[in-house]
Amino acid sequence: GELVAGNYYKFTFTLSNYSAGNVRPYAGSGGAGTYQSADGTYTEVIKCVGTSSLNMWADIDFVGDIDNVSIVKLHPGYELVSNGGLDGDTGWSSGLGWTIAEGVASTNGTQSGSSFLFQDVGIVNGATYEVTYTVSGYIAGQVRPVVGDIGTGAWAVANGTYTEVIECSDAGQADNISLQADADFNGSVDNISVVELREGLTDTEQITFTITVSDQNVG
Repeated sequence: GELVAGNYYKFTFTLSNYSAGNVRPYAGSGGAGTYQSADGTYTEVIKCVGTSSLNMWADIDFVGDIDNVSIVKLHPGYELVSNGGLDGDTGWSSGLGWTIAEGVASTNGTQSGSSFLFQDVGIVNGATYEVTYTVSGYIAGQVRPVVGDIGTGAWAVANGTYTEVIECSDAGQADNISLQADADFNGSVDNISVVELREGLTDTEQITFTITVSDQNVG
């Protein structure tokens, strides 16, 4: 099989006998994983960008062994969010400062602290989700997605559409997808989407590839 640009893959490998440098997986020409620099087994979800090759990229100082390499295609499930276009407040709950009107949810920076816009979508501990949302009318502050209790995405600080892959590391008492506005966020969000990324139901979904190790500078 081949890696397909735009698809998500769960990549696992074991690093042993490590003594120096960094190594990370690459899916395609731009789907970069996280550099690792210690013995251990690592798993992360990577979106394939560009060509269909799979590589382990080592910097010029890397000394260590790579083993037990596995890659599994993840399949997007059905949409979990209802009323993601925010046509009214149906399905949504919110903390202080949030208002929903004219197809967006907004805060104006007068909230006293972090405040959440949220919906119970049945988030599952250990599952991986693709979260997409749009920021518009941005003036100040920052906003980020939260999956469950502590699965947080990156802070957004400008207008734009953002897509992130977030693992729910602790659903706790919160089965919610949330957008967290900090105390200064003045702007709007809309077009909120959440889908679970799931492994295939049969062994045929697992794909085996030849792994090429290339010397690369860290940067």
